[in-house]
Amino acid sequence: MNRRQFAYLTAMASAVAGEMRAQGNSAKSVDAPDAAGLITEMVFLDDCARLAAYDPALSTASKHALATYTDHLHDGALSPESGTPKTPTQYALAAGRLCTQALSHNRKPDSAEARLYQDAAILRDLSAAAGCEPNAAAPVADLLRILHHRRRLAMHTLVPDDATVGDVQAWLQGICVWWRGQQHLVEAVANCYSSGNSAKAREFADAFYDPKHPLIRLARGFEMGDVRPRDAFPSAIKAGGESSGYARALFDASGSLHQLPRL
Repeated sequence: MNRRQFAYLTAMASAVAGEMRAQGNSAKSVDAPDAAGLITEMVFLDDCARLAAYDPALSTASKHALATYTDHLHDGALSPESGTPKTPTQYALAAGRLCTQALSHNRKPDSAEARLYQDAAILRDLSAAAGCEPNAAAPVADLLRILHHRRRLAMHTLVPDDATVGDVQAWLQGICVWWRGQQHLVEAVANCYSSGNSAKAREFADAFYDPKHPLIRLARGFEMGDVRPRDAFPSAIKAGGESSGYARALFDASGSLHQLPRL
C-alpha cells in the first residue's frame, strides 16, 4: 500500500467511524482541547493580509508576498528570527511571526475554553458574512468532518513520490498524531458552535471579538469580495486601538508590518 492509498483508505474509514460516533454520542459534551484557538489564529493572519492590501505604507511587492505566500504567513509563528527578510517567502514568514505576536498580546482571556468560544464567535461572523444564518439548525460537526477529510486526502502530496521508506514512515506517524488531535478539536468546535453556553460566550468572546468594528468589517468585506475605497483603511485604523482584543491585535499587527523592510 502506497501513501496515496493509505490516505484515501484511512480517510474514508475515519469518515464512517465519525458518523457512527455522531449517531451514538450526539449529546456528549466535549472539553476544550489545547489546540483550540487555531481557527482564530488562521483567520486573523488572513485578515492581516487583507488589511495590508489597503495599507498605503506597504509596497506592492510586500502586499503581493502576503497574498501569495499564505502558508508562510500562517507558519510564521513557528519560524525563528533569521535576520532581515530579503525574499517574498522570508517576508511572509516574518510578517506571520509579528502578527501572531500581536494576537497573542491582545488575546485575553487565553484559556483553552476561552479560545474555543472565540473560534465559535469568528465562525459565526464568517457564516453571517457569507449570507448564512448562524443560528439555523445544521449538521455542523458533519461539515467540519468533511472538510477535515478533504484536507487529509490532500496531505499525501506533502511527501514526494520518490521519498525514502524512512521519510514515508515519519510522515505516516505524523499524520496519525495530527489526526488524533484534530478529531478532538473538530468535535469541540462543533459542539461549542451549535450548543455552547451563552454566558460563557459573553464572558470569553464578546469582549475579544466585536464583528461590527470597522477594521474587522473591512477585512471581512475584502474576504467576501466587497473591496472598499482607499480611504476606508485610514478611518478604520483610527478606531482600531479602542475596541475588542481582536481589533486591537489587527491595529498592532498593521503597525508591526511597518517595521519590516519594504520589498
